[in-house]
Amino acid sequence: MYWFLDWAEFAHWMRRAAGMAISANGTTFLGLIPAVLITLFLLLQAFRLGGWAGIRTYWLQNVYSTFVILALWWFACFIYQLFFMPSEEFSAQQIADYAQGVVLEVTSEDISPVPIKSGFWIDRGYMITCGATAESRMRTELVGIIMPQSIGTSATWGGGAFMRSAETVYLDAETGIQILNVRLDPFHHGAYRLVITPHDGINPDEFMDEKFWVPEIETRTVAVGSIIFMTPVEPMGKVPVVPTIEGQITRIGVNLDVATHPIRIYTSLPFKSCYIGAPVMSASKRVIGIVSGASGDTSVLVPSKYILDCLKDFHKRPKPP
Repeated sequence: MYWFLDWAEFAHWMRRAAGMAISANGTTFLGLIPAVLITLFLLLQAFRLGGWAGIRTYWLQNVYSTFVILALWWFACFIYQLFFMPSEEFSAQQIADYAQGVVLEVTSEDISPVPIKSGFWIDRGYMITCGATAESRMRTELVGIIMPQSIGTSATWGGGAFMRSAETVYLDAETGIQILNVRLDPFHHGAYRLVITPHDGINPDEFMDEKFWVPEIETRTVAVGSIIFMTPVEPMGKVPVVPTIEGQITRIGVNLDVATHPIRIYTSLPFKSCYIGAPVMSASKRVIGIVSGASGDTSVLVPSKYILDCLKDFHKRPKPP
């Protein structure tokens, strides 16, 4: 379906263009600087010929044509930005910092709270994971909202998680994608604040507010050889850690056991069972897939296209109160 016939696709491209314009990447500069320079040149020419009266006369005579020219220039820059400008890319450190507010850990209520798989926010109050079975629909999951390790001025925080119950509200049998409604989520119940108290008795308490984001899902097809970043949650003793692991897409394959969602992305990323459900992002901080399993000792992903398909199907259904 063409993007202009699909409201969700159109909204994605509009958000992309607006976001890139606000962050002053490329086309904002191209649109603003020449427009200002052209306007100043014309005004200086009018001033040279007639002083301030010349500027006033020029402005009154050409105000509409000036606005039309500037509007056409901005529109041309916007079209370039929307269709032809490459996505902004971020460093590994920026992606790692961003992913800290995206990922969650998943465990079961009948075992100790150690991560058994990962997940990430997919909507305000909703998270997505993978590797679900038919029994998952009947089970309440225990979800850990990560408070990552933090280094303050005079004290440090070793990391941890706030445990919350979550109910399965959507399940796709072919991909294993599972969407859960997280109770007491940080989007609707305020920020999670961490208070670090130094042991020296001299320095004051430090306050750190953890921020959370719903990542953008990539709509374009990924290419073999692309650099990607996986951010799972894995245990380190009793403390969950959130590493960001860099890898590449090695091939695009097909799962012959699946009928309607067969495409899988094969990567050079390592695999552990707790990596299932982890988001994998491109250098543009967009989710290009979710870890669903392994091929040998490397991770296999369900592509972002199927995540979007599941989200569209989920949003058609009534949400729980």
